[in-house]
Amino acid sequence: MEKVSVGLITVFNHEQQDWDLYKGRLEQWFLANEINDTDDKSGVKRRAILLSSLAETTFKLIRDLALPNEVGSLSYQQAVSLLDGHLKSKKCGFSERFKFHGARQEHSESISEWAARVRGLAMDCKFPTSVLNEMLRDRFVLGMVHGKVRERLFEKSLEGLTMERAVQVAESVHCAVEGARQAVPQSQVQDLTFSPVVEVHKVSAQPAGSQGRKVTSANKGSVVNSESVIKNNRKCEVCGSVNHGNQVCRYRFYTCRRCRVKGHLARVCVADRGRDQQHFLQYCTESRADGDDVFAD
Repeated sequence: MEKVSVGLITVFNHEQQDWDLYKGRLEQWFLANEINDTDDKSGVKRRAILLSSLAETTFKLIRDLALPNEVGSLSYQQAVSLLDGHLKSKKCGFSERFKFHGARQEHSESISEWAARVRGLAMDCKFPTSVLNEMLRDRFVLGMVHGKVRERLFEKSLEGLTMERAVQVAESVHCAVEGARQAVPQSQVQDLTFSPVVEVHKVSAQPAGSQGRKVTSANKGSVVNSESVIKNNRKCEVCGSVNHGNQVCRYRFYTCRRCRVKGHLARVCVADRGRDQQHFLQYCTESRADGDDVFAD
C-alpha cells in the first residue's frame, strides 16, 4: 500500500517569499510525513524534495552558489546552509529595537492584529527572556490608539499584568464598548464626533438699483431656510462651537483656567470682559482729556 503524503508543499521563489518562513513549513512537512535522519540518513531524499520545490530562478541561484560543486552532490544540510547564508539578511539589534519601541497601533488595526505585530517586531530585538513579556506588554499598552481601551489598561496595576492578560482585558473592554454602542436606540444616538453637514446659502445685499425688485417664491424660501439654519446653529456656551449644545458638550465638566469655575473653557469666559471694558473706557477718557489739553485755546 502506497504511503499518502500529508500536507502540501508550494513552490518557493526567493524573489517573492521569505526563506525563513518557507524553511519552517518545509521542516514541519518532513515531520508530518516521518522523513527524518533515521529514514533519510544521507539527506538525499530531503535534498531532492527541497530542490524540486524551488522556482526556476531560485534553483539557478543555488546552482551558482554551489559552484564548483554540482548542486546534486550536496547534502540537505549543505543546501540549506547555502540558502541561509545568501537569503537571510543581517539584522541590527539597535535598529530592530528602535522599530519596536516606536511602533503605534493603526486606527484600522484590531487588538489581536496589533498584539501579533508587537510580538513579530520583538522577534529580532534579542530581549532577555526575563524581560521579554514585560517589554511586549508595555509596547502593547503604550502604543495603543487613545480611547477607552487604553484608559482602562492604564488603570491596571503592573503587578501580575502579563502580555496575555493585557490582551484579554483590551478585547473584553472593546467588546463591551461596541456592545453598549449598538444597544443604544437609534433615536437616542447623538454623534458627538461628526456633526451633520448643513448647506448654508449666502444672502448677498441687493444692489442700489434693485430695491424695487420683486422677490420670487424660490428665493424667498432659500432666504428663510438660511435664516433658520443660522438660528439653529447657536454657539455652545461651554466651548464656543456651533455644532452642538451645552448639554452634550464634551468640555462641560472642565474647569476654566481664567476664573477657576467649572462648566466652560477659558476662550468663552466672560469673567474679565467687564474689567476689559472698564479699562478701555478709562483709556479712552484719559486720551480724550489729553487731547483737549493739547488743542485747548
